[in-house]
Amino acid sequence: AMMARGSGTLLFTGGGYAFEPTPMLASVGAGKAALRNLTFSLFADLKERGIHAATVTIGGAVKAGTEFDPDAIAECYWQLHMQPKGCFEREIVVKE
Repeated sequence: AMMARGSGTLLFTGGGYAFEPTPMLASVGAGKAALRNLTFSLFADLKERGIHAATVTIGGAVKAGTEFDPDAIAECYWQLHMQPKGCFEREIVVKE
């Protein structure tokens, strides 16, 4: 449906372990790095077709009243979704 109408948004949730792997959570880091890579590939492939693929990469525990406040993170998704064609960003990183 997105391809047919030439618009749409695919949003993914990434994690800080994509940047900072740790031995105890190596599988999580590998998965988040793979998701980030996939998102960047989708971004490159789909942006000229009017479809926005992006990730919000969260580098900490989601908790109200912190840098990782759920409302602030939700706003990141909304900002990505509302970007006009030609101005798409592929990632917002939320970190301390």
